[in-house]
Amino acid sequence: MASIIKVDDVQDAAGNNIINESGDVITIGASGDTIDIPSGATLDATGATITGALTNTPAFAAFLGADQTVTDATDTVAAINTEIFDSDSDYDTGTYRFTPQVAGTYFLYAGAQLQSNTVTTFNLGQLYIRKNGTKIGHLWNDARSNANGYSKFVSISTVMIANGSTDYFDVMGYVDATSGTTFFGGHATEHRTVFGGYRIIGA
Repeated sequence: MASIIKVDDVQDAAGNNIINESGDVITIGASGDTIDIPSGATLDATGATITGALTNTPAFAAFLGADQTVTDATDTVAAINTEIFDSDSDYDTGTYRFTPQVAGTYFLYAGAQLQSNTVTTFNLGQLYIRKNGTKIGHLWNDARSNANGYSKFVSISTVMIANGSTDYFDVMGYVDATSGTTFFGGHATEHRTVFGGYRIIGA
């Protein structure tokens, strides 16, 4: 015959509840505890409903709220100044930097409408994601052999580790045109130039 122990609470030596059952809710661990699943064990949640805090945070998404005029053929930080959401307030709409305060590996993405204001003058558009001022992702649209149109959309994504304190990420673009004004496309409601990211793996 199997042994049965019937209790509502299991406590540690300090009197803290480490297993508690109340109202069909089971709580494991006390505040400040780390619950460790040893190597080789399997945590099976098949068929279960999991609720609680998001695991892919910090996370954010932002866009450029209006056209940003840029100097022709010059790398320029994209002034992405309008937040869609910012889970941990780690994106700064004044410096246009994402500085996550949780260490881990992050998925980052950006897209930009790179434009000249005159048809058939677009030569070359480039888009970068930077970490601490160094380019870590780079994509371009090259029309120099046959300039065509005046607007090109360029998008890029990458994965990068952040230390959770000082590492920051931002977006830089470049537009080269044969004549006229160059700019990054922005709009109050349409997301023409965007930047976002979220944590995918912990430290």
